[in-house]
Amino acid sequence: EIWTSNIVIKSHAPILEFIDFSVSDASGNNNGRIEPGETGEITVTIGNNGSSDAFNVMGDLICSGNYVVVNTSAQSYGTLAGNDVVQKTYTVTADASTPEGYQAMFDFNIEADLGVTGFGNFYLVIGRFTALILDLDTKNYSGPGIYETFNDMGIFSEYTTAFPEDLDLYKNVFVCLGIHFTGHVLTQSEGTLLKNYLLNGGNLYMEGRVTWSEDPVTPVHPLFNINSEDVAWFQYEFIDGIPGTFTNGVSFEYNGQNAIGQYALAPIENAFNIFQTQESLNICGIANNAVDYRTIGTSFEFGQMLDGESPSTKAELMQLILNWFDGITTDVDLQNYTGRSNLITSYPNPFRTETTISINTHIDSDITLKIVNSQGQLVKILIDNENTSSGKADVTWDGKNRYGNSVSSGLYFGVLKSDTETEIIKLIVK
Repeated sequence: EIWTSNIVIKSHAPILEFIDFSVSDASGNNNGRIEPGETGEITVTIGNNGSSDAFNVMGDLICSGNYVVVNTSAQSYGTLAGNDVVQKTYTVTADASTPEGYQAMFDFNIEADLGVTGFGNFYLVIGRFTALILDLDTKNYSGPGIYETFNDMGIFSEYTTAFPEDLDLYKNVFVCLGIHFTGHVLTQSEGTLLKNYLLNGGNLYMEGRVTWSEDPVTPVHPLFNINSEDVAWFQYEFIDGIPGTFTNGVSFEYNGQNAIGQYALAPIENAFNIFQTQESLNICGIANNAVDYRTIGTSFEFGQMLDGESPSTKAELMQLILNWFDGITTDVDLQNYTGRSNLITSYPNPFRTETTISINTHIDSDITLKIVNSQGQLVKILIDNENTSSGKADVTWDGKNRYGNSVSSGLYFGVLKSDTETEIIKLIVK
C-alpha cells in the first residue's frame, strides 16, 4: 500500500522591530525639542518580537537632508532574546541655519547575524513650526486668506478650525475670531490655553471685530496690553501702517464684510500702534513686546485686505510681522528692511553656487557682514569686525553655512554693520 503522511515542525526565528523614539535636549535649553544650533539626544527603542534569539544586533540611525547630523555611529544592541526590548541613545546636531519647523527625516536600520534585519523611520520637527492659523470664525472670512499668504511665501503653516492638542509646536499662532454677530466669542478655557501658550514663549496674532470691546475678557486678553475707546461709527476703507514702526509705508484697501466699527484701540504700557484707518485715523492694530512673548491684536481681518504695489502686499506685511515676532532671536533686526541698499550690492542675484557682494563704504570703519536666513538666524559671518577704508571692497559668498554645508534654496539677507550704519540686502539662492 502507498499512503502520504504530514508532519509539522515549528521553526523559531527572531523578528526585529523598531518600536519608538524619544528626544532629550538636557544639555541645551531643556525644552524637550531640538532647536536650530542645538545638540540633543534621540533614544531609539527596538525589540525582538520573535521566538528565538537575535545575535549581534546593530542599530544605525541615519538622517537625510542638509541640516541635521547624527554624531553617533551604528551601535550594538547585543543579543536580544524573544520579547526583549532594548534602548540605545544617539546624539544629533541641528545646524544653526535650520529653518524653524524643519521636518528632519530619520531612517533606522537594524541588522543581526544570519541575515536578520529590521527597519523603522520617523520624522522630528526641529524647533517649532512657523505658524498655525487657528480659524475659530464660523464664516472663515480671514483664515483661508492668511493660509494662502503663507503658501505664497513658501512658508509651511497649518490651518485648523479647532484647538490642536499642543499649541507649543508652533512659534506663532494666528487666531481669527470673525466679525459682528457671526464671530466666535473666545471662552475662558480657550483664553487660558492661549495665555499658557504665550507664557511658554509663543507669539500670538489675534483679530476680532468685537473681541476687544463687547466680548467677555478672557485670561489672554490682558497680555495684549490693549484698551478700547468708544468713537463715532466709522468705516474700514483703507488701513495704513504707522510711521516709525515696522508697518511704516504699508497701505491696504480693505474689502471685509460689514466693515464698520464703533471703537478704537489704545495701547497700554509697552504696546504701540501699528495700524490705523486712513480716513478717521482710528487705531485698529496694536503690537506688544513682553520680551518673553510678542502679540499683535487687530480689529480688522488680515485675509480681507487687498494687495497693492510693494510694499503693500499681504506677503510683504506677513514677513514684517514674522520678522518682528522673531526679532529677539539674534542681534539682526530685519523689521525696517526696505529692499534697497546704498552700501551693498550683489551679483549674480539670484544665484546657485556663489555671489559677489560689493561693499561701498563712505568712511574708515570697522564693519561686520553676516548672512542670516529669513527668520533672522545666523547662517555665516563673512566679515567679522574688520577695519575697511572708504571705497569699494568685494567678498564672495559660496552659498554655504558656517559649518561648510550648502544652504537650501530660498531667501537670505546680507546684513552689513559699520560704526554708524546698518544696511541689508536680499539674497536669493536658487
